Amino acid sequence: MVYSGFDTVTNEQVAIKYNEDVDRAMREADCYKHIQGLEGFPAWKSDWLDLRGKHYGGLAIGLLGPSLTTLVKEAEGKKLSLKTTLQAADQIITRIEALHQTGLVHRDVRPENFCIGFKESGKDGTVYMIDFDKSKGGSSPSRRDDMESAGYVFVYCLTGSLPWLGPLWSDSDQWKHKISLKDLCKGLPAEFKTYLSYCRSLEYTDKPDYAYCRRLFRDVFVREGYEEDDVYDWMSGSPPSNRE
Repeated sequence: MVYSGFDTVTNEQVAIKYNEDVDRAMREADCYKHIQGLEGFPAWKSDWLDLRGKHYGGLAIGLLGPSLTTLVKEAEGKKLSLKTTLQAADQIITRIEALHQTGLVHRDVRPENFCIGFKESGKDGTVYMIDFDKSKGGSSPSRRDDMESAGYVFVYCLTGSLPWLGPLWSDSDQWKHKISLKDLCKGLPAEFKTYLSYCRSLEYTDKPDYAYCRRLFRDVFVREGYEEDDVYDWMSGSPPSNRE
């Protein structure tokens, strides 16, 4: 459960998250503390345990704007433009790389777990990574899965749907490899299929080539002749963009 709140000490709006799984709540709080100072991750404010009666853990972080899921649903045609998707993809890959460099993997990469900042703060062009209650560190978790899941986020942004999309994104795992990448990426620039093919080719313990992955989408950006202006579909006054 997530609520909006107000920090009376700093006079800032915050997001307050409660979790009845105390261990998971504290693990997420530890993750937020671990990644503090990294660009594109919300500020950790505080965390606590309530062990009276019904046990739960809670944490407070900086309040952010809407998620990619909301932005896609509210967009013209229920999908984002190619330009916006490419710019978001670049940021998302960078966020995942930064997280992996701290020794953590996210393990729940999906559109709901990426939000933009508030327009009033001038951060509506920044994509933030959130929700770390499934994150793990150490040598066991695979970085490959985060990167592959990001590819499905990119396809979702550009098309507005996925064949397995349902109430719970996590239930989609059994379907992902039953659908060919050729069908999944039909009508999209070839680099989307190339990206997912590369991710699927990685071994469980392989370190992804993040620079190569970013370059794939930057090549499309250049080929399409887009201007590097950090303008996204959701910004008021954004110029019309190509929605193929």
